Amino acid sequence: MADQTSTLPTAPTPIPVFKGEGYEHWNIRMKTMLKSRDIWDLVDAGVDDKETDVAKLKNLKKRDAHAMALIQQAVHDTLFSRIASASSAKESWEILKLEFQGDNQVKGVKLQGLRRDFENLSMKEGELVGDYFSRVMAIVSQKRSYGEELTDQAIVEKVLRSLTSKFDYVVPSIEVAYDLSKLSPIKLMGSLQSQKQRMMSRVNDKTEKTEEHALLVIQEFSRSQNTNGSHGRGRGFARGRGRGRTLDRSRVPQCYVCKKYGHISTDCWYNQEPQVNVTETNEKEETSEDQHLFMAFYRR
Repeated sequence: MADQTSTLPTAPTPIPVFKGEGYEHWNIRMKTMLKSRDIWDLVDAGVDDKETDVAKLKNLKKRDAHAMALIQQAVHDTLFSRIASASSAKESWEILKLEFQGDNQVKGVKLQGLRRDFENLSMKEGELVGDYFSRVMAIVSQKRSYGEELTDQAIVEKVLRSLTSKFDYVVPSIEVAYDLSKLSPIKLMGSLQSQKQRMMSRVNDKTEKTEEHALLVIQEFSRSQNTNGSHGRGRGFARGRGRGRTLDRSRVPQCYVCKKYGHISTDCWYNQEPQVNVTETNEKEETSEDQHLFMAFYRR
């Protein structure tokens, strides 16, 4: 079966419309679109009027008109009057560039502000790695649109020194594992996201182990209390070597009805209840005690 991918129709590139804001991004998109149609050279350099070949000159002017038509379509109606009198694609482009990007002096002032913003950037607590990279690259794109190039190494080093304290142990490992002069920002972002996932996985594992340990402690405590015949309430507790408290039975009376410590048989509430409910009441009390212990364990 023959490969038919080359015969499939491609969707036309949408024309970005400039409305007076976000010139830097519009500039980048328009350049890409004009280059894809092989007419950016006419916008950048203009038509060479000294061309002596009539047929070639005619073709250049036709391509220039095509480029100018696209620029006109890419400008909102409220701004169209700015370029309505332009006679070439280059002239239309320069008018917009001068008004919204400024001359060299204005560009210098804007660049100075962008440099300051770039240096002051830092990751916020709780901010996702991808979101922080988006903020960094937004400023990088603006600086590049004003003609200032930033190397990948400069971007990578900026990101590494502006992460939150959670990444303090990650940064040295990245600096050792990679040659920063060859590390791209995209690869750095992937590495940081991977490290973040490992950190979250360790936290989840630790939480699960803590919960399992809590349940084991409660079960062990419940078994020991069933053996001793007491939940350890009231007076008569003495502190042992560990953190817990142990019952000093020599100082506490034992009830001969319910077999618990801390009261005598004449004060036992089981005397007012049918004996058939004694087991059920004990089970409910033990269950309630276990729940309180579980809550107390986590509050520590």
